[in-house]
Amino acid sequence: MSQIETVNAVSIWLFYFYYIKSEGKKGRMKGQVNINIEFSSFIGKLFRTHFGKGPESVFVTFNKSVIAIYFGNFLTPLEKALLNQDEMLTVYKTREIIMNMLIPEMKIQLEIMTGLKIAEFYYDWNLLNKSGLILGVFSNIDNLKKSEGWSYPGKIQVEEKIGLLSEEAQKRPLEISSFLLNSRLLLIKRAGVLTMIEKEIIKDGYSDLMRWKKKKLEKDLLNNDAYLLESYLGNKISDMFVDWNFTKDESLITLILQPKRKSI
Repeated sequence: MSQIETVNAVSIWLFYFYYIKSEGKKGRMKGQVNINIEFSSFIGKLFRTHFGKGPESVFVTFNKSVIAIYFGNFLTPLEKALLNQDEMLTVYKTREIIMNMLIPEMKIQLEIMTGLKIAEFYYDWNLLNKSGLILGVFSNIDNLKKSEGWSYPGKIQVEEKIGLLSEEAQKRPLEISSFLLNSRLLLIKRAGVLTMIEKEIIKDGYSDLMRWKKKKLEKDLLNNDAYLLESYLGNKISDMFVDWNFTKDESLITLILQPKRKSI
């Protein structure tokens, strides 16, 4: 289901599945257009206020377990200048500081919009693509096992490859599961991925440095073997994101797939 709307001169593309469940009360589903306008207005104003620029496009995938917000063409002039000077880490650190301030407000707004409590929050950037991804987890992602996206072509090969790449980077995860949230968004969950030395480094207060180093290493490995993942999925990968919950020793990898052309 797709719909294109223009709000405050920003092109918003919204793709989502909406679900609300209220214990003891009759659930009420908000209209897609209302959610579109409410969210686009909020995220545009919030990012413009704190970053100086808002994203030009926003893609939202939403079900009872997770909300994924993928946005494009988001890079400020200052960040562009820093990237030209090979100061990518500086841009990441600056965004980390700002996002730490914005996350509480974003969680509240998303909970108001959806009527569901957010248990976990993940985010990542692809500065070269000028894109970003925000993930809000409402409940245990493993609940998606009951959804249609639990089974998809190439699932076994994808999960095995992710296990091998993780083993190359640090160690093989204790658990790997993946879910196709829609035709363009593949979510891969890993649990038990941190080594003992990584846990000690994080415990000593170097979690930001650890996150940055792990992102860079794992994205390099994913990019190097992207052609294999694409062969398993039968589709091209246009973007990828990685983030961790160090406290729970869990990680989420998100692959953005290219739209498939309809055969004539």
